[in-house]
Amino acid sequence: MGDNGSAFWMNPVNGNWACFTNGCHHEQGADIIGLVRCMLKLNYKDACEWLAKTCNFTLESFSPDDIDNMKFAKKSKSKKSQSVLCTLPTYKLSKVPDYFSSKGINESTCLEFGICQLDNITSRFALPIWDGGIVGYACRNYVDTGDPDEKKWIYMPKHATLDCTFFGWQFFDKSVHTCIVVEGQADVMKVRQAGYKNVLGLLGTQLSEAKRKKLLIGGIRHIMLALDPDKAGLACSNKIVASAGSYFNITNLTPQLSADPSDMSESQIKEIFG
Repeated sequence: MGDNGSAFWMNPVNGNWACFTNGCHHEQGADIIGLVRCMLKLNYKDACEWLAKTCNFTLESFSPDDIDNMKFAKKSKSKKSQSVLCTLPTYKLSKVPDYFSSKGINESTCLEFGICQLDNITSRFALPIWDGGIVGYACRNYVDTGDPDEKKWIYMPKHATLDCTFFGWQFFDKSVHTCIVVEGQADVMKVRQAGYKNVLGLLGTQLSEAKRKKLLIGGIRHIMLALDPDKAGLACSNKIVASAGSYFNITNLTPQLSADPSDMSESQIKEIFG
């Protein structure tokens, strides 16, 4: 919209929307009612009545308590830390990409994580990211182009709020109070394939406040940290220990690793995590 075509996004399936210029969806709500409120500068009640009239359906009368409850609900649902559900057209792959097979990640594991391809990105495979539903996709090139400026992984849709969830969250088990935190998608898949529960990918190199709260609410007490043992991974693991060490018992395994978890054999993974 306006002079910035990437400043507005809308899901044509469920009507969720986002304004990336002013964050209006956080204030008014990311559904169609919130959009009407923003566009026409209406309160919640008037926006509902406008929609009812425009779409020719009958709206039950509001009481003052109803309006207050709606305001509270919209405020609760529009926190910036909340993930927005996303639906993009996908189809299943006929074979495991070489990227995974070269790492010893098998077809069963790929299917378990829902590997697919987005209709609009044919050069990359995709892995859904979950947080109560699919909130985005991690997409990687089938073949590395060798272009240093091209990102190997991109995330779709571009607005996806990934700072408040983890890759692998769909398998989270609250009865297990320990989790293994790794860096990338393939790391999660390889360690889970080796038989471990609650393996979570950072989807970046930071344990944000929202992610920390998510782990606390999930009952996690012990974190086994195993990031990529390069300069960035070592620095990130030290930062996580410093910032989250007062909340969790953290075992930082990153300095002990000789390779990324996804490049280790299952026997090596078991030696590391026990």
